[in-house]
Amino acid sequence: MTNLERKFEFASSDDNSRPSEDPGWKVLTVEDDAVYQASLVFALRSMKVQRKVISLLTARSTTEATRIISRNPDIAVILLDVVMEHDESGLTLVKTVRELFANSDVRIILLTGQPGMAPQKDIMSRYDIDDYWCKSELTNDHLLTIITSNIRTWNYLTEIRKSTTGLQQVINASRQLNGTRDVNEYLQTILAQVGNIFNIDSSLICAVDESTPNIQQANVMVVTGKFEDIKNKNLGQIKHDLLLKACKQVLNSKHHVFIPGYSILYIRYNVELAEYIVILKNEKPLSKLDIHLLQIFFENVSVGLDNISLYGQLLRVAYEDSVLKMPNRSWLAKEIARLNVNQTYQAELFVVDVDDFAEISITFGNVFCDQLMKCVSEKLLSNVPGSANIARVGISAIGVLVDSASHVDWAFFDNLFSCPLTIAGTEHAVSITVSKINMMETKGYFSSEQIIRRAESLVGLSRLKGVHYIENNADLEKQVVYRHSMLDDLRKAFLQQQFFILLQPKVRLTDDRLVGFESLVRWRKTDGSVVAPGDFIPLAEASGLIGKLDNQVLRLTCEAVKYLNAHDIYAPVSFNACSSELMNSSYIMNLTQIIREYDVDPRYLELEVTESQAAPEYQRISGALEGIMALGMDVSIDDFGTGYSSLAHITDLKATTLKIDRTFVTRLNTSHEHNYVIDMILDLGNQLGFKVIAEGVETEEQKQQLLQKGCQYGQGYLFAKPLTLDEAVLFSSVHAK
Repeated sequence: MTNLERKFEFASSDDNSRPSEDPGWKVLTVEDDAVYQASLVFALRSMKVQRKVISLLTARSTTEATRIISRNPDIAVILLDVVMEHDESGLTLVKTVRELFANSDVRIILLTGQPGMAPQKDIMSRYDIDDYWCKSELTNDHLLTIITSNIRTWNYLTEIRKSTTGLQQVINASRQLNGTRDVNEYLQTILAQVGNIFNIDSSLICAVDESTPNIQQANVMVVTGKFEDIKNKNLGQIKHDLLLKACKQVLNSKHHVFIPGYSILYIRYNVELAEYIVILKNEKPLSKLDIHLLQIFFENVSVGLDNISLYGQLLRVAYEDSVLKMPNRSWLAKEIARLNVNQTYQAELFVVDVDDFAEISITFGNVFCDQLMKCVSEKLLSNVPGSANIARVGISAIGVLVDSASHVDWAFFDNLFSCPLTIAGTEHAVSITVSKINMMETKGYFSSEQIIRRAESLVGLSRLKGVHYIENNADLEKQVVYRHSMLDDLRKAFLQQQFFILLQPKVRLTDDRLVGFESLVRWRKTDGSVVAPGDFIPLAEASGLIGKLDNQVLRLTCEAVKYLNAHDIYAPVSFNACSSELMNSSYIMNLTQIIREYDVDPRYLELEVTESQAAPEYQRISGALEGIMALGMDVSIDDFGTGYSSLAHITDLKATTLKIDRTFVTRLNTSHEHNYVIDMILDLGNQLGFKVIAEGVETEEQKQQLLQKGCQYGQGYLFAKPLTLDEAVLFSSVHAK
């Protein structure tokens, strides 16, 4: 028993303030197959891991699972069926857990009922999925092994996180105490900080000195909550014999004591030869971690009355990795923040990450992994030249902050780890991936923590590219900053109605007569500059704003149809919709509502969806396309021919028009393959009754070649550039149907 531990006593063996017993490991099964879920429940109900039972939670849908997860942040493992309400239900739930709930600790194992349908590696990495299994291959023994290993990993991660968070809270509380010089204010701050950390509403501190005849006469100096009415009175005002007896025990033993519902803590004030007793009213039993943190905090408080000498020790604890006994991530972030301008221009940050760490952990265990990381860190500490700052930044990663004059590069790290490491008397070859950040290109744009995260993300990018080294550069950082600024402007553009459309005519190739228009969205910013669609449309897609953009384009298109109709021009105007919107069950209803709102004839509207979106999702969007056609609208498959996957389903697609992608038209004269694709699309159109329109017609020669092949319709700069509404009216008067 340590000296600190001796200062904690429990008044009785049935004390409910003892560290609470854990009810068990929480495991959630998300499965819409009742029979299979029942088999999982049967297999796990009597299982124990580290002598603790499994507390099993079940859900039959992602909605129910989301509700359960929100109420149980301490779930250790989720067994998740990939396909439930729809094909991506499982991945959607994973994204909710990792991003919305910010839960990176829970172990997620995907289950599939389709043998051979393993998720792609980038899906596993992007969604932070820990494992996957086919249901038919998951035997009872396999299940128990998987659950056991993942619970151990979860427990390891959560213990590290809880300890780090708790210690950081203690340090923050100690900082508050360090700024206080008045004793009464200092004691009041103690209660405030304890209340914040341990959720304690009612507490008091009373003073005892040589003039105090007995514990009942101790003066109550500071109070919170239910003890407010005895402030500046004697402790004997508390009519609780067991509590007063425990206070006397604390005073005599100089130890902290716990009784049911209360924690009684001892503070020695050496300078004034006084003693303080702290009473905390516990609403619930304290955990082992709570006891440990109280232990550290009140050691600090005791010494704090003599100028808080323990602060330095706590500071080291907060900035030291407890396993490797070296600086941790928080320390490295602090060192980066302390760099001055000159140091920043010469500093470089490397992150050295051990490859296949998860597999190593499963194969050899956590103890081996700790030894492995200790060997890696010692190798770096012993060999990195100059006054490098080296810290553990992740479970498998070491950060190295060096001066560029040290000439550390990939060759240095590659050579350093080319020889096996000796771990527990055995040699083990270690593979690493290294990223490099030039600090002068990032500091000022990002916080210290963001810089470390950027280096970690580069490690992931390096692995996706199949290389072991990647270096950041100024162009990449400028792109990140530019895209962030552009996204802010994009959100403002919706509020300020900065989007407008231009109309590009579609014509009959035999006589250039107008047969319709395509609406093309443009963005004019408040300074008058126009942003190219290629810059903001991908950003809208990546940020989840594409549906909102499509909705604005639809409204602008309806306005254009009304304007054209008012000028006796009755030609359909096409607009784009993304497949994610078409898969929304309310899309047809919203579309119909907008059409009614603008009072336009659906025959003069046409929907375009790109082949790359329609082909993979044809089964899920075909119903929406059929509903759109039922309204009297035409449906075009845009950029047709760029993805051959759609050819297998072309007879199933609910569409009226195929649009030959401009890349094939542009290379009519130079590529036999492109000519063949155009001929094939035209032949398919003739056989299956699709209208075919060629995009990107820019020369008379291209037009004539398309006519010779039997293509009847086209659009492109040969006929007109994208036009304003007034220009479209003028064009229509010359090229009337």
